[in-house]
Amino acid sequence: MSVTRMARAALRRDRRARRVTIIGAGIGGLTLAVELRRRGIEVEVYEAATDPRPAGDAVLLPANATRLLERIGLEPDLGEAAATVNGWVWRDGHTGAAIGRVLSAAEYADRAGAPCYGIGHADLHALLSEMFGTEGLHLGHRLVDLADPGDGPVALEFADGESVEADLVIGADGAGSMLREHVVGYDDAQFSGCIAWRGIVPRSQLTLLPDPGRVQVWTGTDGHLMHHPVGDGDHAFLLVKRQLGPWAADSWSWPADPDEHVHAYAGWHPAVVQMISAAPCSEHWGLFHRPPLATWSRGRVTLLGDAAHLMVPHHGQGAAQAIEDAIVLADCLATDDDTDRARTTYEVRRRDRTRRIQIASLAAADVLHLPDGPRAQARNKRLASGDAYDRHLAWIHDHDVAASGHRP
Repeated sequence: MSVTRMARAALRRDRRARRVTIIGAGIGGLTLAVELRRRGIEVEVYEAATDPRPAGDAVLLPANATRLLERIGLEPDLGEAAATVNGWVWRDGHTGAAIGRVLSAAEYADRAGAPCYGIGHADLHALLSEMFGTEGLHLGHRLVDLADPGDGPVALEFADGESVEADLVIGADGAGSMLREHVVGYDDAQFSGCIAWRGIVPRSQLTLLPDPGRVQVWTGTDGHLMHHPVGDGDHAFLLVKRQLGPWAADSWSWPADPDEHVHAYAGWHPAVVQMISAAPCSEHWGLFHRPPLATWSRGRVTLLGDAAHLMVPHHGQGAAQAIEDAIVLADCLATDDDTDRARTTYEVRRRDRTRRIQIASLAAADVLHLPDGPRAQARNKRLASGDAYDRHLAWIHDHDVAASGHRP
């Protein structure tokens, strides 16, 4: 074997020998774990929950996410478990009139380069879990402490008393990330001024619903409804209402009267009332976000997904951006044996895009919640125009985050 070939082989062995530990077995953490293993890097995943399967909500997967899941081998199972979304519609929440509509499913896939899917959160999680398997997955391990000496591996301690060492720790531990606090130094969550209810309704109970195959956004003063098909045609909804004043609750969710959300939207279009009435909501949530960071790393710890850039859900991009993070980070680690440089490249490739989407998602509530008048009329005119997709969605959905990297 030549010296050059021997050196390359040694570098590959060194890369595979790096102890990469992911904290969090959600969508972002599992996507990263699957892709790292596919690229020849072994990884350990630690999850606080003993059963991390999400329950009762759904995930929208636009083309910027589905094209990446296709590449890691999740198709055809993904398409079989999901509903294919047949475009977007914006509606007046009271009259039901269509303000604007863009792209059929075929037009969207042709334009964006991949389909848009709606899928149950638990179904997507199950597909990724099955692909990763049980080897290297440690459930019931809640991280309680870490020590990063700077000149050696990070020591991680878990609530059950187990401790491990890692050369690189990825914080994929979600919206309430402990590792975010490690990087930033404090809890920087900010209330967006909106609360939300969510539910999933069987298609058979939506007899008044127009355009059942589409993502639909119903606008109104101080609130909106966003819903999309999932699985076999059921609909997942997110009902959002403006709440003035600071956040006073001790947690991000709290119990609600099962019909509170229905009373809050009395007088809206009958299709809206029918949908939300079919799903009693025992909880509602405060919608929080976190400000964009100048750096996503501290020492040997770096962040991914909601831990790095928690955003409000008005663009439906939370899961998609975690998936984008995972693919880019795996690509950087697989193509650069200098871990610090790989993480820097990852941040450079991801910071501006996630910051833009965070800001756009936060601003969307102001746009969707306009009262009747000239500003609402101007918004409706923009959404009704022939270039509505180009102006409002293309920069997010058409983007291929892996195109600037080096794929195998």
